Amino acid sequence: MPRKIAGAIDKSRAQRKPRAVAPQLLAAPTAVVRYQNGTFTIDAGGGRTTAVKSDDPRLAAVLRLFAAPADPEAAIAASGIDRVFAKRAIALLRQIGALAPAGHKTRTVARERHVQNRSAHLLTELATAAYLLAGDILAFDEATCHALAGQAGIGTANRIEALVGQLEMLQSEFDRYRQNFIASHLKALGIRRGARGLKVNVGCGKFPIPSWVNIDLYPAELPVSLRWGLPLPDGSAEYVFMSHAMEHLYHPGESLAIAREIYRVLQPGGRARIVVPDFEKWVNAYAERDADFFEGRKAITPMASRGTWMEQLLIYCGSGEGAHPTYFFGHKVGFDFETMRNLLKRAGFTSIERSDYMASRHKALRVDQHSHVAHAEFEGGRYSLFVEAERPTRARSKKRS
Repeated sequence: MPRKIAGAIDKSRAQRKPRAVAPQLLAAPTAVVRYQNGTFTIDAGGGRTTAVKSDDPRLAAVLRLFAAPADPEAAIAASGIDRVFAKRAIALLRQIGALAPAGHKTRTVARERHVQNRSAHLLTELATAAYLLAGDILAFDEATCHALAGQAGIGTANRIEALVGQLEMLQSEFDRYRQNFIASHLKALGIRRGARGLKVNVGCGKFPIPSWVNIDLYPAELPVSLRWGLPLPDGSAEYVFMSHAMEHLYHPGESLAIAREIYRVLQPGGRARIVVPDFEKWVNAYAERDADFFEGRKAITPMASRGTWMEQLLIYCGSGEGAHPTYFFGHKVGFDFETMRNLLKRAGFTSIERSDYMASRHKALRVDQHSHVAHAEFEGGRYSLFVEAERPTRARSKKRS
């Protein structure tokens, strides 16, 4: 072969684009297969309304090929399913979202903040649907439920169980990420297993305290759900500050659990400062028809200061609008000093005492100004209840036992 021609061939080969490798496919975790009156129906779930229907059982068999990531050509060859049918079925399943490229980042798992907000909004719709469905199921008689099951080809309980299974599967997927997620943030903060003398701000919201470990939902520097507990070593904290977060937990189950977590992470002799709405003041203001009290709240939380005084009071104690199943992060309970003292005592604390704004006997805990709501005042008084408690020293624990 002449040298010029051989060179041109080599150059052409070098410029030729490499053949694209077909991506592996994976069945969507939300895909649902239903069989009714001789017809298979497959939809992707996740809010999609399109579906594929067929009386050929091979349709479900094709979807089953991709229970784990698989190359389409290899999967078809190994299955023995007619190649033409299988390729047509794969195209249809991909079109409705029941099949997707393995490792493909869909909108539902993207990291953008607006997608997180969209997911949270969908959960509120789910909570509303479950609330309404519960009423319907309990209102209809057994004959109607039986007729519905016959029409759908599956009982109501089985369908609900499938939905619960989907949610549990999604929850387990998030659980697998939790340990590494927390570990990476602890490493970034320089918090090691043997950490000591920490100052921890639990439920910091938009007001982190400089030089403290600030914990809350994302985008806090240590983003966690308080329902996970506190991801800190035993006895690692000298002080814990928690302002206007305890009332957002169900009482006494969740509130006691986080109180025990605060006790656990405190060193012996360490102190916790808990700030919550002072519900006793709310009740007294309502009984005494104190207009200044309620008017003053409007400047602090306008959205929660609508309606009658009773409606506002109910919101702050975890009833009224705040009790709606979609209001995930509203108030769940109202605290007075006696209720808070009993809660902290059950968690193991001693030396439980009422305090006041910026009035801690410990300089490090005079941080109330960092909490917008704790700072709120009316007629020289505060809307909040300030409580401090101590984890007893080992000597005291032995003496008491």
